[in-house]
Amino acid sequence: MFNPLHAQQAHIPFGKRKNPVEENELDLLAGAIVEKSYKKGHVFFTEGSRCTPSLYLIRKGRVSIESIKYHNLDEILGFEVGKEKVKTIKKMGYFGNDTMGANETGELGVAQYTVIALEDIEVGLLDFNAIKSIFAAERAHKIQMDELNMVRILGAGTFGKVWLVSHKKNKETYALKIQVKHFLIKNNQADGVIREKDIMAKFDHPFLIKMISHWKDDDKLYMLLKLYQGGELNSVIHSATRDGIPERAARFYAANILEGLSYMHRRHIIYRDLKPANVMLDADGYTVIVDFGFAKLIKNKTYTFCGTPLYLAPEIITQDGHNAGADHWVSLVQGGWFLSMASYS
Repeated sequence: MFNPLHAQQAHIPFGKRKNPVEENELDLLAGAIVEKSYKKGHVFFTEGSRCTPSLYLIRKGRVSIESIKYHNLDEILGFEVGKEKVKTIKKMGYFGNDTMGANETGELGVAQYTVIALEDIEVGLLDFNAIKSIFAAERAHKIQMDELNMVRILGAGTFGKVWLVSHKKNKETYALKIQVKHFLIKNNQADGVIREKDIMAKFDHPFLIKMISHWKDDDKLYMLLKLYQGGELNSVIHSATRDGIPERAARFYAANILEGLSYMHRRHIIYRDLKPANVMLDADGYTVIVDFGFAKLIKNKTYTFCGTPLYLAPEIITQDGHNAGADHWVSLVQGGWFLSMASYS
């Protein structure tokens, strides 16, 4: 089916968002479009009035657009609407993007023009809630270093340390991952760390680790992460008194992990290092997938040999090319670290 989002090369401005829309985000936006039909004479927006923030993509028909206050509608919309007295938008055009905050005041739900259907019309409707869910991670307040108190070191590795920190005002606690640029560059890890940061910035899901903020200085890279204090799933499966968990618990954890992976896969991101040590538990006992060092954005297949030896999918070992199926092989097929560990009821 014709997809105007892809056809227009993601040039539609979504609210106050500055970054270009990536292809995997376009797929999600396209999937959220609802097809609607309206009769001739339908009023979509009235200049200066409150409205529901929505983007309309014209599939069939024409609308008129006019504004008393704003004379340069081309600048507001992002494309030319012509010099005629009655300006029109037709198939492949759009309107409403400014109602999502892409206006001079940054205010939501305020129409800057009047739009009326000149004939029976078909549109693809993308509402604000759909767009907000896809770009959610970018709108969070970016906490800075001077807002934090360093409490104690949680762990240390080759490239840096992880600190327990607290916010000076609201007293919330976080994990602050600090990595030294010199060591990352020396060990050819810089590109991987940047890729990991960029991938985490796209996530807003309860079963995936949440990156609150990130920044850098001359010497170090910083990633502020939500703190999960329920321990590793590996410690739940293997304890001092048992090796195994009840089947009902195994099914619960597996369902959590599958939900997290599905969220990633819909965004064309594969994980490639699923194992109990990379799954934490939150305060309510739900799983959270952490450590995205091997995660990658792909559209078809990738051929990199990576992961943890005991948890590699066959296609990674044979290097025939792998995709999201490699994650499912670990979570569902080789999920022996779940159901085969359900050794008692």
